[in-house]
Amino acid sequence: QVTVKGLSIINNTNAKSTSRSIWFDKFWSAYPIKIGKKKSREIFMKIKMDKQKFDFIYESLQRQIKYRNHMDSINEFYPKFKHPERWLRNEEWDNEVPDVQDKKIVKLNRK
Repeated sequence: QVTVKGLSIINNTNAKSTSRSIWFDKFWSAYPIKIGKKKSREIFMKIKMDKQKFDFIYESLQRQIKYRNHMDSINEFYPKFKHPERWLRNEEWDNEVPDVQDKKIVKLNRK
């Protein structure tokens, strides 16, 4: 942070780092498996990313979660989520899943 004539200016590198940290926290809170947070953060921070790419990654994760929940609700097999660092390293956000309508998702408490 630099002060010029009484105004505080945040170094652009710090601003990017802060944004990325906020993005990681958002990603982490949404990701269904909470394993390896430190390593996941390291990998996340190395990904070349701007706001548009983060939005794509986050929306892709949301679609995959929604699809997984749908498959669970109709008792169909769908592979489990990978550990988050592996999901990031393998760029799993590029995986395509069919669109699922919200009204079709029904959680069944089957054992």
